[in-house]
Amino acid sequence: VAGVPEQYTPIQQNMGLYWQDLWKIKRNLSVQYGVRWEYQGPYDVRNGLILLPQNNVAGLFGPTPVGAYFQPGNTTGATDSLLTLQGSTASGNPTTQRNWKNFAPFIGITWSPGTDSKTVVRASFSTHFVQDGETFYENATTINTGLFTTLTNSTPTGVFSTGNVPLPAVPASTFPVSQVNNYYNVTSGAANEISYAHNLRTPYVMEWSLGIQRELWKKYTIEARYVGNHAPDQFNLFNINETDFNYNGLLQEFDHAQANLQINTANKITGFANNGLPGQFALPILSQIFTGVAASSGFSNSTYITDLNLNNIQAMWNTIRNSPTYFTNIKADFPSNFFVANPWAASAYVVNNSGWSYWDGLEVEVKRRFGSGFFMQANYTFSKGLSNAQYGSNQSEQQNYQSLLNTGLDKVREGFDVRHSFGMTFLYPLPIGRGRQFANNMPKVLNVVAGGWSVTGFTHWSSGAPLSGWSSNRSTIQSGTSTPLIENMTASQLAKNIGVYEEPTGVYYLNPALGLFTIKGGSSTVNYCTAGQTTPCFGVPGPGQFGNITPNSISGPHFFDQDAALVKDTRIWERINFQIRLEGFDVFNNVNFASAQVNTDSTSFGQLTSTFDTARGGGVTARIVQWAARVTF
Repeated sequence: VAGVPEQYTPIQQNMGLYWQDLWKIKRNLSVQYGVRWEYQGPYDVRNGLILLPQNNVAGLFGPTPVGAYFQPGNTTGATDSLLTLQGSTASGNPTTQRNWKNFAPFIGITWSPGTDSKTVVRASFSTHFVQDGETFYENATTINTGLFTTLTNSTPTGVFSTGNVPLPAVPASTFPVSQVNNYYNVTSGAANEISYAHNLRTPYVMEWSLGIQRELWKKYTIEARYVGNHAPDQFNLFNINETDFNYNGLLQEFDHAQANLQINTANKITGFANNGLPGQFALPILSQIFTGVAASSGFSNSTYITDLNLNNIQAMWNTIRNSPTYFTNIKADFPSNFFVANPWAASAYVVNNSGWSYWDGLEVEVKRRFGSGFFMQANYTFSKGLSNAQYGSNQSEQQNYQSLLNTGLDKVREGFDVRHSFGMTFLYPLPIGRGRQFANNMPKVLNVVAGGWSVTGFTHWSSGAPLSGWSSNRSTIQSGTSTPLIENMTASQLAKNIGVYEEPTGVYYLNPALGLFTIKGGSSTVNYCTAGQTTPCFGVPGPGQFGNITPNSISGPHFFDQDAALVKDTRIWERINFQIRLEGFDVFNNVNFASAQVNTDSTSFGQLTSTFDTARGGGVTARIVQWAARVTF
């Protein structure tokens, strides 16, 4: 509609009710229990402009039966997939169905056996529903093409005028919107689609704990706990348009094109066409696709030559499929779902409840209650977290599977999984001055200087979180880029050589003595394997092959931080206290390095170039010493 701006006006209804009770069964046994009911209504926008595939997920799959991945020729006969205005306000057809069954029970038990009341056993179980916020649903109003058009002036003159602003023509207001037209009318062929499963459940988390606490001596207690949580039915957004090259001959065609290229190169011929030389192969699929196109877009295309040299099978076929240059030939000569499930979208995203995570751990805590001049609390956690989402957090919940043929490959450590963690905080009032062990009768004037001092501190040590982003920089697998391939060494052996290694040229997370990379000045590059090499080196995954470094399997360097403060309290009047503090953050000036460069094609491979702070949520990456004064009244 001419003159009407694009607007994002979200609305979602939420409501919760709960009931709970505390039952003291005996003097030493009590139970707290209850249930929470939570309603999260369907996502909507006030102007009713939510454009989604008709027939929900079936429409997203286009001509392919739902779930019929990698079955070229197996189609429903559909020639188009329509996008319609949806949403509870717009048409009575909500984005997702309402969830009325979100009941979350909880129970907690406390029991103190015996008669001395020095031992306490606690157990609990609870369920919580997740509120992801509206960012997760925003994709519904922004991804599906058909409600807005964007143009760009890539050569601005520096002077604003209406002539320099490429205003698009107002498209005809026609609904339903043709998914086919969306795809083929976009010159880059990059139209994307998204659909939310109508039976989408509200994600939830179940958590539990069992612990025993025992009072020891002199105000000390020790507690051991087993804790865990499981989050099934989490939101997951993934692309169903995973390139198929296992069931349609594309892998063999790519291999034959590589062979042709090598033979042509040896004979000083440009390109990967079959020139009838010994050892060359016919390329029937590419020959049909390249019929009638210029040589620069066909067998002599420099981009495709690079892809063949780098084993980038997914990148090459995906570029060909989405290029308008080949649309006519592909539509005429191949089944509609020859390359992907939905041929009318560059990426076709489905949102369902296939995400999950699992975490459990053992916690041990020692505490000394404040009294007699000393307080201390120390805890250690040994834990492990698994998930099918590699990211630590992602507002769109997007995580493409490594392979839709085997979704179990994505069962990996969570991005924030830390196996060992230790923390301790303490407060020790120095035993000198009025009201303390020594010099209790110190004159008030002298006490102002010598009395009221305390030392406090916080210690945090943990093993490293997973090094994310391992990449071979080669799009050798159906979903895209594979992880690196290491040879003459196992991934577990590689993990034992992760740390902080200082060299004259920089700091590295991987032991340079392994010979896996070469340092030259400020650059560091991977040593790729040569023929017959027996020492550790990096290989290149072949077309259709994965690397052997599992995502999130290798941890980065450990974290350590020590904070401390010297505190002086002086009571001026009965209700006024003056405090001065000498505070030191990261007092040992220990450097904690952030994630490293793990792209094997990078010229800074293995380098540690940034620092981070997890003890306080950020802000301290080197020693900070400061004075602070406080008046309390």
